[in-house]
Amino acid sequence: MNTDDFIISPSLPPAPDSMPLDERITRLVEKQDFTLVTNDTAAAFAAEDGDNIILLTADPRAYPETWDVAVVLPEVLKTVPNRYRAAVADPIQSVKLAARFGVQVFPALIFQRSGAFVGTLEGMQDWDSYLRLIPQMLERPTSRAPSIGIPVVSSTGSGSSCH
Repeated sequence: MNTDDFIISPSLPPAPDSMPLDERITRLVEKQDFTLVTNDTAAAFAAEDGDNIILLTADPRAYPETWDVAVVLPEVLKTVPNRYRAAVADPIQSVKLAARFGVQVFPALIFQRSGAFVGTLEGMQDWDSYLRLIPQMLERPTSRAPSIGIPVVSSTGSGSSCH
């Protein structure tokens, strides 16, 4: 995955009824108490006690649902007050974090508990799904984070093999 694919071009104006993604991220941080995380700071954010959620964003021209999730997520989190600490990553950092958590569809939500992986929700969900799935993440046990795998192929190219 090429991180250049996720860079927002300053030459393209935002949609008339929207703001640039960097402004929306700033609004999440300043007005919704989200923490801005990077690939380097996400682990420290997640290591704090309790449940947390990280919003992975992407270039809204390629992934227009990014706008929707950035608007809907703070509203959904109001339905489970004081249960999740929330963070957001810009598109470049999101690509790096996606590789660590096996995320293949943007936008995505990564759920963790006290530094351990709980689960992900990829793409835009409808309101009712968010109201059902986000609280369910509070009940899920922690597990090993999936990662994007590299297929193992024998040197003869005949497929994967353990022997």
